[in-house]
Amino acid sequence: MARHLYLDIDPPAYTGSRELLDRGFFQKKLSVLAARVKPEKVGKFLKASPLKEALLDIPKVRTVIPDVDGTNRLVLLRVNQESMKSQIISVLTEFLMKQQASYWTAEEILHSFLPEELREGAPTGFAMVGHIAHLNLNNEYLPYKHIIGQLILDKNNRVRTVVNKLNNINTQFRFFDMELLAGEPDYIVEHHESDCRFTFDFTKVYWNSRLHTEHERLVEMFKPEEVVADVFAGVGPFAAPAAKKGCAVLANDLNPESAKYLAINVTNNRVVDLVRVTCEDGREFIQRSVGRVWNEPFAPYSGPKPSRVQEEKERKRLQKLRAEGHALPETVVVEAKPEQMRRRVSHYVMNLPDSAIEFLDAFRGILSDADPKMREAYEDMPMIHCHCFTREAEADKAETDIRRTVRTAVAVPESELKRWRRTFEANSKLVNGEKFLDQESFVNAIAPKGDLTKIGRAQFAILFRVADTSRRGLVSWEDFVVFETVLKRPDADYWMAFQYFDTDRSGFIDYNEFRSVMSASISPDSIPFDFDCDWVQLYLGKKNGTHVLGYSEFTQLMKGLQGERLRQAFKYLDADQDGFILPDQFKRIILEIAGHKLSEAVIDRLPTLCTLSPGQRISYSEVNAFYNVIKEMDMVERIIREATAKSKDGRIDQNDFLNHAAMHSRYSLFTPMEASIIFHFAGRGVPGQRLSLLDFGQLLDPRWRAPHSHLEDEKPGASPLAASSLINKFLHGSYNFVLGGVAGAFGATIVYPIDMVKTRMQNQRSTVVGQMLYKNSIDCAKKILRNEGFLGFYRGLGPQLVGVAPEKAIKLTVNDLIRGKTMDPETGRIKLGWEIFAGGAAGGCQVIFTNPLEIVKIRLQVQGEAAKLEGAVPKGAIHIVRQLGIVGLYKGASACLLRDVPFSAIYFPVYSHLKSDLFQEGYNGKQLSFVETLSAAAIAGMPAAYLATPADVVKTRLQVEARQGQTKYNGLRDAFVKIYREEGFKALFKGGPARVVRSSPQFGFTLLGYETLKKMLPYPWEEKPPQIATALTTRSDDLSRIRARNALKILLDVHGDVGRLAAASGKPLSLSNPKLF
Repeated sequence: MARHLYLDIDPPAYTGSRELLDRGFFQKKLSVLAARVKPEKVGKFLKASPLKEALLDIPKVRTVIPDVDGTNRLVLLRVNQESMKSQIISVLTEFLMKQQASYWTAEEILHSFLPEELREGAPTGFAMVGHIAHLNLNNEYLPYKHIIGQLILDKNNRVRTVVNKLNNINTQFRFFDMELLAGEPDYIVEHHESDCRFTFDFTKVYWNSRLHTEHERLVEMFKPEEVVADVFAGVGPFAAPAAKKGCAVLANDLNPESAKYLAINVTNNRVVDLVRVTCEDGREFIQRSVGRVWNEPFAPYSGPKPSRVQEEKERKRLQKLRAEGHALPETVVVEAKPEQMRRRVSHYVMNLPDSAIEFLDAFRGILSDADPKMREAYEDMPMIHCHCFTREAEADKAETDIRRTVRTAVAVPESELKRWRRTFEANSKLVNGEKFLDQESFVNAIAPKGDLTKIGRAQFAILFRVADTSRRGLVSWEDFVVFETVLKRPDADYWMAFQYFDTDRSGFIDYNEFRSVMSASISPDSIPFDFDCDWVQLYLGKKNGTHVLGYSEFTQLMKGLQGERLRQAFKYLDADQDGFILPDQFKRIILEIAGHKLSEAVIDRLPTLCTLSPGQRISYSEVNAFYNVIKEMDMVERIIREATAKSKDGRIDQNDFLNHAAMHSRYSLFTPMEASIIFHFAGRGVPGQRLSLLDFGQLLDPRWRAPHSHLEDEKPGASPLAASSLINKFLHGSYNFVLGGVAGAFGATIVYPIDMVKTRMQNQRSTVVGQMLYKNSIDCAKKILRNEGFLGFYRGLGPQLVGVAPEKAIKLTVNDLIRGKTMDPETGRIKLGWEIFAGGAAGGCQVIFTNPLEIVKIRLQVQGEAAKLEGAVPKGAIHIVRQLGIVGLYKGASACLLRDVPFSAIYFPVYSHLKSDLFQEGYNGKQLSFVETLSAAAIAGMPAAYLATPADVVKTRLQVEARQGQTKYNGLRDAFVKIYREEGFKALFKGGPARVVRSSPQFGFTLLGYETLKKMLPYPWEEKPPQIATALTTRSDDLSRIRARNALKILLDVHGDVGRLAAASGKPLSLSNPKLF
């Protein structure tokens, strides 16, 4: 048997320049055996069984070739044996086979050309659109993009243009930007698909050749007699084939270029009568499509269209008949009947996977205005083919994901009725198979979740009788809708009060109705009301001889009713008519007309109003003044909040209140007597006090409880931390210490390079020749980077981080501790003297711990320049500690104190006042933003850092080891004097700008980190200061619930027991519309 010869037909390894492909490099010669055979014996030779496996069989090489002599044939063999025993072989010869670049494929050449690490997965695959080959090259292949493009162009005869799709996608029309790699810059392509011809500009429209199977799948589903609406038609990959099948098509695309070529393709494919092209937004197209087809229907399907060949054959046949003189057959036009016309869309195609689902909501309501015949035509709804993407690989999960996305897209936004229905369903109960709201569930449905008054949820049952129009003790869904509709009115509170009084549903309230409802609302032991008084008669009009109240008059009557009740009650209790009543009588009056508006603390102190004037009795003026305070409580609160916020100590007195009220109103709102009453109850009867906002809490908040009163309700031993303040203080201090350390390390790391420059500048001696290394801070930074590298800026960072954590922790903890001890617990304010003391004490405490670390850090920082000047070997921190000893580690401590105490004494008060005064922290509950906190902390560091620079210069000189020729200092005073004499006043502020640049951002980021950490990781057992929560400082509830509450307030103004008494009376109520006049 012949032994097979191994032939290496791979291209040679490329070693030339990779900037340009050298095709001449790809040449190869292979020597093979060939059998010289007579032409007539070639067939027999090839069929010989012993030789079948010896024949050369490689791509692009013929096995039989002409011999050089022109008479014989050479049969190429794949053997390395020089003699073969065969009767048909005349002679064996050697044949030299030559291979050139044209022999190998683009993939083979590229595999040889590319660097070895890029050969795996070389980009030779491409997609064809007409004459354009387009690729998506990864970044690593971009240096060779033009060579790759040229290879593809050379090896594919159909390709005239090669482009690379870029990552930039047109955000509106979704086509790719692309760059030319090789060939002609001709982007107008002619592409054939599904027996259709498509022409378009590939750079201006979207086309994906890989979707041809999806195009065919959908078109196969369409029936010829159907109408198809293609929402995102592009250039017609669905529309043209569907029309060729016989379908009528509405084809739309928002891209003007797509619509342009879509019209061209419709014409080229001879389906103009079946395709209507539009260029508009997809939603508009969907909403108009139904009406368009209905009003302008398509002709009925008349069978398949003849092909071009068939049409040409028919034309020639008719031409022949005409030439022969035969009569041509008449063309019969059959007019279609209206019922045969195609006027119903059967399919919607939405092939825009990225966002098609978002357009599904456009189908909502497209048949809402349709006539009955159109609705009947759409008894079977159209099929919507919506293409989309999903991240799920598994079929089940993908389906779930798509369903969820579609459900979200088509969901109707919750309407008013749906919200009411949801509330009704959530609270209703089944009664005889139907859902109703009883009194309890009705209250749950309408009562505000967090009411800021003393109105109990049970008292909202008063409104249940307003909603229960059928008087069956149940509110149906229809009743609830009417009730909620009434609550939408801007005057819903007075409207419902009117309905409460309009018992006969007449739309008017006559004298008898008003008297009966009021009488039912006032218990027998209450202060009586005179219904025949002049005040009532002034409000009542006449209709048909009867005194009546219209709605508008009723609202004014209700607004003044409390004042009249107050007047009548005082007159009733003032038995001897001397203008005074007793304290308990005053309390009785207020409890009946306004008890729900006052806290228990104020109610208990109502009798003390008699102490404002001699005689231990209360005058009508005082009663009326107290009532006016209650009536204007919202304005009282606004004035108190603004005045205390602007006060220096967070407190105000009676004069401050009146002055602020006068400055913020057109006319005087409050009399001196009314102001006296406000401060009497807020100050618990002690005159002349300056009161904080917390003091006014018992007057402003009807739910008010004394601070820390909740502790009385707690069981002994309920909280170990609350029981043991010592443990709590220790844990709180540790908490502040840890957060301060973390924040300090964060700030120090950010600004350490600036600190390095500052230290080098401050240590520079201007009196020693050759020691002026740096011209300024910028020059110093440049030389550190050039001589010591980037890491030179962080020389000594280790000891700095070891020291800065406890340094900042001590400083922040001590400052917070002293401020907490000296702060007014009611106002949160601290006097400026204590602020300065707290900051200074914090700075002093840190020196004890940080001075040793500071001196080690400075000596490590200046070693770099010493090594450059003197060739000294840098020493480690441990060596410096041993060299200095315990006493030496505190060298310069006096200067350190002189620097850090003033710095902190300036910094912390400025920081606090910037937050409160400039950025208004805490005003109406405001919390500072990230930028505001950083700005306050950074700005505060500027004056503090610069003013403390002289002490910092002296400290640096004392702590740095003086080299030969440099001045030595014997203490703090000596250093100040010598620096001033030898270098001048400016030397004391050396490094001042660098110190500002370093300290300002360092403390900015440190305080920002500290404040942020305290917000993110709050101390769990911290006792928060009490807050006054009213309607002015809390988020509003649903407006309908607020109006329901206000309606109840108006009814409660009649009497605090109005609900209980009215329910017992059994009087019918009305929801009828009152007549306005």
